[in-house]
Amino acid sequence: PAKYRILMTALMQGMFAVGELYSASLVWFDDPMMKHLDWRWLLLMGALPSVVFFGLSYFFLEQSPSYLSINGDYDGAKAVLESLRDSNGQGDVSVEFHKLPPKAQSTPVQAIAENFWIIFSRKLWYSTITLVYSTFVLNFFYYGSLYAFPQVVTEVSINSTPAISLILGCLWEYPGMVLATILGSYYARKPVLIGYLIASIFALVSFALSADASVEGRALWWHHILLQAGYIGIKSFSLVGFICAYQYATEIYPTVARTTGTSACVAGGRLGGMVAPLVFEWLTELTSDVGAFFHLVAVLCMINVVLVVFLPIETAGMSLEDHHEDVDESTPLIPHESKEKEIMA
Repeated sequence: PAKYRILMTALMQGMFAVGELYSASLVWFDDPMMKHLDWRWLLLMGALPSVVFFGLSYFFLEQSPSYLSINGDYDGAKAVLESLRDSNGQGDVSVEFHKLPPKAQSTPVQAIAENFWIIFSRKLWYSTITLVYSTFVLNFFYYGSLYAFPQVVTEVSINSTPAISLILGCLWEYPGMVLATILGSYYARKPVLIGYLIASIFALVSFALSADASVEGRALWWHHILLQAGYIGIKSFSLVGFICAYQYATEIYPTVARTTGTSACVAGGRLGGMVAPLVFEWLTELTSDVGAFFHLVAVLCMINVVLVVFLPIETAGMSLEDHHEDVDESTPLIPHESKEKEIMA
């Protein structure tokens, strides 16, 4: 149901924080000061949860009944619905459903081309580009910070060991998860995305300016407050972005192209996550400024705010469509010129 989408996405993203907490705990166990870490042991222990969740996913994760139905596997879709019904102790509930018209048969190459045509169609091209950029910025922000913090916290005054600071940062992601659940349940997607970006800008700039002052030995009492507030904000607000951005990405595309559209967004995010450490190292070496990377992320977030303002589709509370023709457009927060003319007319 639509009212539970944000909650379920929040619980899923919450496991992200569990994994991060597990990794930070391994680092603390190995060397709290993070000076002499055994990377081989950390890599081995970090891989163990993958084995566990592979087994759980293989045996317990069900396929989407909508996906099965749209691909003509009605018996498979009904079997999944029956399994979900029985798991909830509702054996007397009917699982009969209106059969969705199947997609036209096509070769794999044609199917991929058709799905890309849908996600970059007239209705969806701007949303797709904005979402890919948004997930790029989000992952550049999150993974860049994740890479930078272990190096930055060893140079600034944080009133605890570096490993403990990383653990506390993981714990601060849970308030972000709760905040995202509340905001996503009561407000539209686009305002929440804009709010997360603006809040992140303030957190990034606060952390960057305070970290620079601490490294240069000119930090005052209020620098320490801004440093902690910026650190907490970066960890908390990034979770709001993850939950709402990826929720929006799964809602905006019709069933026939949802996997392709979401994959494009995930690919943009992975690209951001891959290049972030390289950019951090390059900027730090070029400027000798630990805050330069965070200033760059703040600029990327500013651009992202502008793009999100003009998103033409709002997905909060809407039913998930099955075909491209069913996707409807809403008025963006600031309408395009053509939309303004239509509204005035």
